[in-house]
Amino acid sequence: MGVARKSLIYDNSFDLPSSANQDLLIGLRLLIRTLRNIMKGEYCTSDVTHYIIAIDSNQRNRDTHLKYCRLNGLAPFSEMCTLEDSFNMKNVIGKLRLVVVSFSAFVIVLPFLLGKRRSNYALCMRYAAIIESTRLKLKGSKTKIVYDFAAYFNHSNLAALVFKSQGIEVVKVPSIVPLTAHLSGVIADALMLSTPYQLDEFQYFSQFMRVGRSQQAYPKHAEYLQKYRGQSIPSVLNCIGYYSHASWIRSKEKHVESQFGLPLQEEILVKYLSSFCFRSNLKLLIFTHPRERKIQNRIEVENHYKRLVEPYVEHQIYFDELPSSEIFELAEIGVGTMSSVLFERLLCGFKTLFFTENMKSFPIPNSDIKSICAIDLITLERLLQSALGINERDFFRQKSIATYKYSSDFYSQPDDV
Repeated sequence: MGVARKSLIYDNSFDLPSSANQDLLIGLRLLIRTLRNIMKGEYCTSDVTHYIIAIDSNQRNRDTHLKYCRLNGLAPFSEMCTLEDSFNMKNVIGKLRLVVVSFSAFVIVLPFLLGKRRSNYALCMRYAAIIESTRLKLKGSKTKIVYDFAAYFNHSNLAALVFKSQGIEVVKVPSIVPLTAHLSGVIADALMLSTPYQLDEFQYFSQFMRVGRSQQAYPKHAEYLQKYRGQSIPSVLNCIGYYSHASWIRSKEKHVESQFGLPLQEEILVKYLSSFCFRSNLKLLIFTHPRERKIQNRIEVENHYKRLVEPYVEHQIYFDELPSSEIFELAEIGVGTMSSVLFERLLCGFKTLFFTENMKSFPIPNSDIKSICAIDLITLERLLQSALGINERDFFRQKSIATYKYSSDFYSQPDDV
């Protein structure tokens, strides 16, 4: 319960903007919103047997999650429960149960709704309804195993305790980014680890891990492996790729961010890479984040990078439709602060560097990935100079990060992707 409470109360949440902590009425607002959602929820049938069910935020990822199961040799699920249909119940009695659960949670957290973590406490009543709704659906479906693809949500650990108490096995599937972003504490029967760095974290945070077993696996959303696995695609030489985390937009939108959201550090990095490319006669290719590629943001994004990049530097801002994970070869070296695409570059065997100045939680001590992390601009200059011109195989060997590539012993080797 201590691990579950930490996730609920002290971890940042994607469910509310950062400004919610300033709203003295956030508890009442969320209670009303939750009750409205329950009343508006549709009626659905839940008596069909589904021994394996997946959980995620929406149905959009169903096909990619099924591919994940095939890729890693997991038994496929036959149904997916989502947050968007959490309040759909079989009958009126089910809706009344959710109302009672929500009111009960509201009474419990009421004394804390004026404190510093009021938004986290306020969300508890909504989470209580979501967990109870999901429990009822799992019970009605006679579910034996749950694949949790939304383990980053604050209520995931509490939900795991509830499901496990019903005799249901919980398998959690994090994204490829560091666990410390949202999963420094985990409750699960099985935890799927998709990078050697996550294995380092799993051992480092062992006191907060209540996990029956860990399993090494390819990451979810790994369609890009179809292109890069089993063939060597040469990189465009003399080109530095900057991979944006879009921290400046997240900050502007008051998006609740993890400790990896560092707008100032991203600006410093872009300015430095611009200078480095000018001095070294290299091209700078800016891989925009999906948030930055929205048409309505195009002019603002162009002006943002125009302010940071020196005018005489050969550069390009990438706005095309292909995801950055499908065009790794366009840059000889990829650099960024923190982004899933940097780990995906490593997985596919491309030279990659992290700029970690002022990051307090990455990398953890004694991890091999420290060899490609620059704690300041002086270190970054040295790492860039040493990486230019050498091939990928030598880069991975010299930096002792060969285990990060898809062909390493870390990963299982299914017959096809």
